[in-house]
Amino acid sequence: MLPKSQDAGCCDVDGATYTRRRGFTSIYLLIGIPCQVGVEMVTVFPQKSSTPEFRYPTCRWYKTALFLKIEKKERAFLPKLKHGVSCPKIGEWLTDGGIILETPTFATRMSRLGTESAFEVLAKAKQLEAQGKDIIHLEIGQPDFPTPSNIIEAAYKAMKEGHTGYCPSAGVPAFREVVAHHITETRRITIHPDEVTVTPGAKLIIFFTILALIDDGDEVIYPEPGFPVYESVIDFIGGKAVPLPLREEVGFRFRLEDLVDAISDRTKLLILNSPQNPTGGTLTAEDLEAIAELAQKHNFYVLTDEVYSRILYEGEHHSILSLPGMKERTILIEGHSKTYAMTGWRLGYGIAPQAIADKITRLTINSNSCTATFTQLAGIEALTGPQTFVKEMVAEFQIRRDAIVDGLNAIDSVSCVKPLGSFYVFPNVTQLPLSADALADYIMEEADVALLPGTAFGKYGDGYLRLSYANSLENIQEALGRIETAISKLTSDSYD
Repeated sequence: MLPKSQDAGCCDVDGATYTRRRGFTSIYLLIGIPCQVGVEMVTVFPQKSSTPEFRYPTCRWYKTALFLKIEKKERAFLPKLKHGVSCPKIGEWLTDGGIILETPTFATRMSRLGTESAFEVLAKAKQLEAQGKDIIHLEIGQPDFPTPSNIIEAAYKAMKEGHTGYCPSAGVPAFREVVAHHITETRRITIHPDEVTVTPGAKLIIFFTILALIDDGDEVIYPEPGFPVYESVIDFIGGKAVPLPLREEVGFRFRLEDLVDAISDRTKLLILNSPQNPTGGTLTAEDLEAIAELAQKHNFYVLTDEVYSRILYEGEHHSILSLPGMKERTILIEGHSKTYAMTGWRLGYGIAPQAIADKITRLTINSNSCTATFTQLAGIEALTGPQTFVKEMVAEFQIRRDAIVDGLNAIDSVSCVKPLGSFYVFPNVTQLPLSADALADYIMEEADVALLPGTAFGKYGDGYLRLSYANSLENIQEALGRIETAISKLTSDSYD
């Protein structure tokens, strides 16, 4: 009689800790030498001992004596059995002295690669919808407007004319010229088409810039709470991520003294984002002048993420690229996803000194080859065609912003700063009896509203939630009512 399976919890292999994985098939193992299996419950009994042992010096492929019992029907995650051994039936024991147990091994760097929680929350919300729940989506940063028809027609025309093949990796020359002209006009500094690199989405400019500039141990300062890809890519490349706290009391900007304290002799790059995700904060002209002075004094580059530059409700957009002496050390990120409701089209671009632009192009050649030609031709129409859509969209976003800020501030124990740009609010929930993570889960379950905890954007986001108002005014008002009811229940229960 084989002993009952025990919950392994975790095991150390090659100095790393492997934890249980939810949703994997439960199995029993009785084995005479080391192994690791990606399953929920694993018990290893060395030398057929009744005492489980989990620490081993190696973890590769092994020819082993294996006793396996299948307890569930989900067999998709079972290890691959070779030597002609077929997968056993439910409830059947399998023994074979010559089985190879195959488990995947990954590069260490993969453990340093993060993710975007918004997509995980979206997946959970979709599961709840499949169960019949009416979920209001305030978690995804995507305009809820259709792409303007003139842009769609330009793409269709380009495809009909045969523009469906490869193009230069740096981008279609005509599109690069239009982008260079656009940035020259909007940032008031001369940009040459050779300084423009086109990518399928602006994210790749983040990735390629960090990959091109950062060596192991180089320090990159980035805003936090901030777009999670910044920290993820810095860590993945092997750089040292240095968070720069954005503070509510100064409109979710950072204090200059915090930046000075963060700079060291290893600082290679500073990342800026204005208007900002997730807070909607913006940097002032005075902020940028001070940053430019520090960048030149300490000789570091600046990666400025300006994808929300035209979704601005008050004042005008300021770019560090425009300042004297900064063109030579600035990489600007822009794209069409937010401004023209083209998130699925994947069209972004970077502006950089030509030496850096050439490196980004080299990385493009070695990865995605190029951005779709017809998408870039549609991008020309977006920049040169009527801009009425953008103005109308921003005006609608402003109405929604005012409504959601007023609604959140009307809820007991919640306060919300009015954002100046983007389409997010970042309310303070520190007076409520749950952590931000627990509160976001509670609101999803209790109010059927999907939103994100501030911690999805870093440790300095603790005590906040992020809500996207890229949804209809009707849905936003309904969501506010549900959230208020859920929080009222939460606070009343906590004092019972």
